[in-house]
Amino acid sequence: LVGRGSPADTSLLGTVKMQSLIADLTALTDNSGGTSGAGPIAVIATTITDPGDTPADADTLRDDLVATTLPSIVTIMQAQNNAIATLAAYCNTLESKINAMLAAQIAAGHKLATNADESMIGWSIVNRRARIALDIGQDAVRFENPYLPDTRSEMALPLISQGQVLGALSIQSTAVAAFSQEDITSLQIMADQLANAILNARLYNNAAESSRKLNSLLEINRDITAAGDLQQLLDAIIRHATELAQADQGTIFLVDGDELVPKSVVGGFAEEMLLMRPKVGEGVSGTAAYTRQPVTKVFHNPADGVQIPGTPEVPESLVAVPIQTEVRVIGVLLIRRINNTQPFSQADITLLEGMALQAAIAYQNLILLTSIEQNFRREQMIRQLVARIHGASGVQNILQTTVTELTKALNAPGGAVRLQMKPQTGTLTPPDDDAPPAGNGSPPLPPDIVER
Repeated sequence: LVGRGSPADTSLLGTVKMQSLIADLTALTDNSGGTSGAGPIAVIATTITDPGDTPADADTLRDDLVATTLPSIVTIMQAQNNAIATLAAYCNTLESKINAMLAAQIAAGHKLATNADESMIGWSIVNRRARIALDIGQDAVRFENPYLPDTRSEMALPLISQGQVLGALSIQSTAVAAFSQEDITSLQIMADQLANAILNARLYNNAAESSRKLNSLLEINRDITAAGDLQQLLDAIIRHATELAQADQGTIFLVDGDELVPKSVVGGFAEEMLLMRPKVGEGVSGTAAYTRQPVTKVFHNPADGVQIPGTPEVPESLVAVPIQTEVRVIGVLLIRRINNTQPFSQADITLLEGMALQAAIAYQNLILLTSIEQNFRREQMIRQLVARIHGASGVQNILQTTVTELTKALNAPGGAVRLQMKPQTGTLTPPDDDAPPAGNGSPPLPPDIVER
């Protein structure tokens, strides 16, 4: 971390020399004989004296080590520790400045076009090779970054892994001609390693996300299949759709004439959402139902969206996906990211379309199953009614059994059979439409009317 040719180079070499000297000191003995240079004392003498000096005897050397060399070692080590502390403080300050600058760029939506005419980064991405401006005033394609106004030289290196350009690494300096060919070579190696790390991280995240979605789809299929009635089915669909899209709120609407009626809500504000009655063809949900196509919308300004009474007025991102068959629209899935303007990706929309298709099939199957069960119960009731009527003896019992069983089957509070016969012809005539119905508050029935 020292510059080339700086005075710190000498201190660094001196530190290495002293570290070697410390290692030699550990092998020092009281051997006072021999100054031929064969023992450890001679090694230390050689280390700390100039080649032209005459080696001192062991006692003199020991005194010199204790009085001069060891204090020098301590002083150098203290200076080294101070330098490390200063460097750590500088790095912390630099990190804070970088984070602040990065936050400012993100907040401002700072972006660069990926073309070769507007910036060095764009040029390096398009041409897939490094570009250097040793003096930015002479480079025609450099972008003037308002966040780094003091830049005097810049280097842009493409991030390439497995033939895919992932981005670019920009390195800037306040000095003119700050980069050498050796810098370019070293930093390009680092850029290649960084690109490999980024690609590996993306592949890992994609594999983890695919696994999560597969597990979710299996769970969705299991829950939809196990749904015993329509409400359970709708609850399962909207819950899983909201989780799968990593959203905050979801509502499922069913088409009722020219309106969309909410049937199930997850993520809060259920009472407020259930009061909505959007028209087909209006708003995000109504447009999705009318066009039979997914509709996405991002409202940065809450006033631009549809205000739902009782819900917070915050920025949000919406997607509405129709639940439909080939012949009709059944309903709409409305998924919302509240206080979040991140748009739904095409992968999100495709996934929700698949869920909507599953929902349409499950809805039709459940309606068909319900119809079959109702028909079966109706036929069973008719068979039982016919059997009881056949088992009755006499006209009065037959009529009484008929009206009793029909009343039970229709879950009616009461019922009556009216018979009126003309004696001269013996034919039945319909009852008088103006006659009051049987039940509470009605006048007494004639004897020829059977009532339950």
